[in-house]
Parts: sequence; structure tokens; C-alpha cells
Amino acid sequence: MTHVQPERLPLVLEWNQKVISIPSSASIIIDRIGSTPPDIYGNGRDSRVTPCEVTSQTRERFETAMICVQRDAPVQHHMRFRLGSEIAEVRESQLALPRVVREASSRAEEMRMGFSPTLIEMPDGKRLVMNGMTSFMANKGYAASDARVVSDSFLGESQLPDFIAIPSDIIYFIIDGDPAWTNKYSNDAKSALPPKGWIRRLFAR
Repeated sequence: MTHVQPERLPLVLEWNQKVISIPSSASIIIDRIGSTPPDIYGNGRDSRVTPCEVTSQTRERFETAMICVQRDAPVQHHMRFRLGSEIAEVRESQLALPRVVREASSRAEEMRMGFSPTLIEMPDGKRLVMNGMTSFMANKGYAASDARVVSDSFLGESQLPDFIAIPSDIIYFIIDGDPAWTNKYSNDAKSALPPKGWIRRLFAR
């Protein structure tokens, strides 16, 4: 069972009203960007997240957004959720790491409790370390798109590299769907999803 904080309940109830999808034009961009896979220990397997920039229907701009495809309600209190139905436009984010770098971060093995390092290198030779699944980079003076994976071991570094700076304002735009899907994030999801009436049935008991 999951405790839903009172301030999160309005969003969950709104999520429950209908299937949430995005336009096929946005799904094409999402496919091109590519999702960040779950790590090798299964963390993140309940959702499919793709880093991008989102412009909302009210013209708000979110440079560090995640398209989050999942079956479950947006109940996790540590994540900042919005509904995917708010999305007007999707484009690549200047702060998103290249797909190959994000995939490498998901394959990192744990060295010790909660520490799964992956080394990356910037064009000037500076090395940084990511810890576990990483999608965004906000280190001043560097472009995330320039990051390249380094095959060297973290323990082999003569000088410990700085940690990558991760934005703290990531917004997860939740979309209904099976997180295992690779190409379908749009209205096609409707036929594969059960009705969302479970909340109404729960409260009716």
C-alpha cells in the first residue's frame, strides 16, 4: 500500500478522470531522443522516462522535463508531477545528456551502498562522475551534449572527479501506457489500458 499525501490527492483524482496521451508529433520527438533505461538492479522499471524540454498549453517552459510513461498513479511524493495533457510542444533539452551516456549510467554497477559511478569526459579533458541513472547535466561552462563516456574505472582516477550537477527542478509529465513500450506513447495507448475507475470504486466501498 502507498500513502498518498493530502496535497497530492487532487492531482491523482484528476489523473483518474481519463486516459492521458500526447500528440503523435510529440511521440516522434520522444522516440528520437530515447528514454533513460532502468538500472541493472531494476530501479526505474515501473516507468519509462525521456528527458526533454516541454512547453505547456499555457506557454510555460520547462527546460528539464521528463515524459514519464507508467500505469500507476502519480503518488510518489518525492517527484514533481504534472499531467501529460498539459503538454503543447516537446523538443530536445539543452541540459539532457546524449542517449549513449544515459544508457551507460543505467548499466553502472554498484561499488558500495547507493554508489554506482560512471565516468564522463568533456572536450577540455575534465572528467565528471555520474551516480546511477542520470539524464540531465547542469555543470556551469559545459554543454551536456558534449559529454562522452569514459571506459576507465572510477577507482583508477589519480584525482577524484567532481560529481555531475543535476538540476533540482525536474518535472515529470505523466502519460498513460506500458513502460516497456518503445514506440507508442500516443493515443494508441487507449485500447491497451483498463479504465481508471479504480479510485471511484475504492471510495465507493
